[in-house]
Amino acid sequence: ANVSIGNATYSKNSPNIIAFDYIDGNTGDFSVLGYNTLTNTSNTLITQNKLGYPSFSNKDDKIIFDATQTSTSSDVIGVMDLAADKITQKAGTSSTVLIPDAKWGVWYANGTRSLLSEEKDILSFSFPGLAGAPEGVVSGTLITLELDPSFNRASLTPTFTHSADAGVSVGSISQISGVTPQNFTNDVLYKVTAQDGSTKTYTVRVESTVGISELEQSIRIYPNPARDLIRIQSVNSIERVSCFSLSGMKIDIRFNNGNADLSSLDSGVYFLEIYTSKGLITKKIVKI
Repeated sequence: ANVSIGNATYSKNSPNIIAFDYIDGNTGDFSVLGYNTLTNTSNTLITQNKLGYPSFSNKDDKIIFDATQTSTSSDVIGVMDLAADKITQKAGTSSTVLIPDAKWGVWYANGTRSLLSEEKDILSFSFPGLAGAPEGVVSGTLITLELDPSFNRASLTPTFTHSADAGVSVGSISQISGVTPQNFTNDVLYKVTAQDGSTKTYTVRVESTVGISELEQSIRIYPNPARDLIRIQSVNSIERVSCFSLSGMKIDIRFNNGNADLSSLDSGVYFLEIYTSKGLITKKIVKI
């Protein structure tokens, strides 16, 4: 109640950092606040008797604002050094006058900026045309899949997803998901080229597992999609269960008495690696 905010401005390099004017109608104070939208933390940068109209410097190491020079009562643009978090004043510094007889400052700079995407990730990798639709586990830049040794690895056509605006190649040959076959007898190097020309290389490794088809049939997962708990039943003893995100990051979950607790996960697609006494099987699950 009795609080107004406005004149919000984003930092130049961090989309989660903003500054804005804050008017406390109870005290009559005018303040400039810095706010981090990811950590939900804020800090008062300066309190005065007028609106600040803040603006970040091009390096986000300073912030400018409207102020009043005490000695002359004239409008000036003040400047303040910022700490590394960009929402607090740098320790041991004080604000100073940057431009006298001025107001409504906006910080500009001349320079160049790349507007091309640098994203270059393989997000998923699978063989949907094979029995059991084996799916790869992405761990960093290593993608591993386990196939029944009866499958001919000399010519397999994978389906994969990757960062938007990126291209994928093996050697000099462009790769199209679900179209381009490869020989997976040995490791295959997939190079992902981002829109800005930077690259990342993934190693796809296809390993053999004995009786994978039987192992697939011996495990039952339900419900899937699931909200909080997913039940894993197997005729073989389950030694442990690991969970991975689409990006290959391992996520800790609790597994007890055949139940995997998904309550700590955000909604989305995940992979469960289920280690049994007869081998490893990977299952895709959906958390809702």
